Amino acid sequence: LYAVGMTQIFPVPLAGNVPAEALAQPRELRLPIDYAHPPSDANVKAAEALCVEGGKAIDGGKLDVARQKLEEAFKLDPLSGAKTGLGMVLLREEKYEEAIEVLRTAKAIPYRGPANRLAACNQLGIALGKAGRSEEAIAVFRDGLSLDAKNGQLLGNMGLQYASSGD
Repeated sequence: LYAVGMTQIFPVPLAGNVPAEALAQPRELRLPIDYAHPPSDANVKAAEALCVEGGKAIDGGKLDVARQKLEEAFKLDPLSGAKTGLGMVLLREEKYEEAIEVLRTAKAIPYRGPANRLAACNQLGIALGKAGRSEEAIAVFRDGLSLDAKNGQLLGNMGLQYASSGD
């Protein structure tokens, strides 16, 4: 297990600190990120470009193209916004439970800045709402608002969720 600091990655020894039965339990989220070998600057830039292309493909309704671009971006840089984009593809395909799973993973990624986490919270809240899980959706929107209390997308979508749930 590793803890991510502002400028460094720190190993955290689990043996002796965490009971063996707890370590044996399956973990809910496993992020396929190799912190020992961070992506190169070139891969980060290439992943960013692929995420932009994937976003344009989503907007254009070309979901297969978007999926391919975003999967490639995630391979190049797991800390990019690609996982959120993949969740958006699943949302557009109305595969809400799959989208929720992907977006929960996206929300847990230790991004370089808050924008990707905010986007992951927003998309996860939308997916939960579409799946009829209003309380969870509102909780996720609130979680995102803890990062940016004035985020218009989160505020608007939380309001829509309240309105549709009757609360």
